[in-house]
Amino acid sequence: SANGAAYVATPARVHQAWAHQVYQRGEPKDSLFPGVVALALSLVALAFWREGLRDPRLRVALGLAAVGVVLSFGPATPVYELFYRLVPFASSVRAASRFGVLWLTGLALLAAFGTAALAARWPRVAVVTTVMAVGAVNAEAFRGPVPYVRAPTPSPVYETLAALPDGVVAEMPFWWRPIDVPRNANYML
Repeated sequence: SANGAAYVATPARVHQAWAHQVYQRGEPKDSLFPGVVALALSLVALAFWREGLRDPRLRVALGLAAVGVVLSFGPATPVYELFYRLVPFASSVRAASRFGVLWLTGLALLAAFGTAALAARWPRVAVVTTVMAVGAVNAEAFRGPVPYVRAPTPSPVYETLAALPDGVVAEMPFWWRPIDVPRNANYML
């Protein structure tokens, strides 16, 4: 399940100064912060969309975001228990925090409405406004550069195994501590 810290946690470089503190203090279970630009464009949609909340598409986007937030907290909310009992296959969801994707999707739709509202307000610069909005969202979400890490040299035991006659070999690395789980990556290459 998500926690409150997940909604302000982000790996984006531009927010590194304050997000680092969130990871140290709040122990977020996920990263569900959509970004300042997406939040601002969503507010623009709510304030300036020509039909406002009378537009069913805007209401669906807002509802999707709200449902995503509530369900992402999992059993910490009374709504989740009801959802779990009444919705078929809801019991197969192993990580309730994944419902946070609904929040991000709803907010992305609202941000698109906000961008359209700005384009309608200033039609002469609609293309520029849209390109700037898309560029700003992507610049804010930038997580690079991703460092290159050289793969470790394979163990000599593999050369020995290759020289032996064909047979069955099963290698099953089990890492018990959660911090060791990324060590499985060597076996996925």
